[in-house]
Amino acid sequence: RRATGTGLDAGIVLTAAHVVSAPDTVRAYLWDQKGQPTGVLASISVKVSDFVFITGRGGSNAGASVRRLDSENDLALLTTSVPAGNSTLKEFDFRVGSTSDLDWGNFVYLIGYPHGQAQLTWGLVSRGERENEFMAGATINFGYSGGPVLAVRDDLPNVELVGMCRGASTNKIRYLAPSDLLEEGVRMTPRLIEETTVREVRQIEYGTAFVIPVERIRTFVLDAREIFTEKGIDVFAHPPLRNWGF
Repeated sequence: RRATGTGLDAGIVLTAAHVVSAPDTVRAYLWDQKGQPTGVLASISVKVSDFVFITGRGGSNAGASVRRLDSENDLALLTTSVPAGNSTLKEFDFRVGSTSDLDWGNFVYLIGYPHGQAQLTWGLVSRGERENEFMAGATINFGYSGGPVLAVRDDLPNVELVGMCRGASTNKIRYLAPSDLLEEGVRMTPRLIEETTVREVRQIEYGTAFVIPVERIRTFVLDAREIFTEKGIDVFAHPPLRNWGF
């Protein structure tokens, strides 16, 4: 299973849970000589650890272990295999804000890493039905999950972290696909039609980015503050966090 997403790093990585929560068991089945899947089990893999690799904003790579998951709010906390003060990892230094004063039409930036490339997009806020909940009218792709959502305050460069990108809504589309062994230009025949299979893809409904509000992130971090302490980070005194009112 391959997943791509974005995280907020400070020796500890905060990201979306679905980016790092691979299934416990993965089964692979044999394909026949015509390239069609069979029901014959070829291998089975069972997850025995929660270890992932991350790439920092400076381009450095590091291993990380999943320490805490909150599937309901789609949040995950990872610790890296390098010290928090390592110069190859850049600290997350945006000011932490709140969503209480966000209103319809406020401007926000979203940072992601789709297709292995850092990208920036923007959108306008739409308030949700629940307290502190909001969405952004932004065009995002796979890879923005776990990335920061920054609200513009007064004017640039004054921005504040107001949430984390959870992703966009998707549709599952099923379609008939011929054998991969067919050459280009071959005409379909009744025999070839019998060899077609049903495949499924996820298609993004562009235009709406769902956001995890910073207040839920605050609660998640507070509940996991012992993990920060292990890394030598005091959440009560750390500059980007202390204005949360711990």
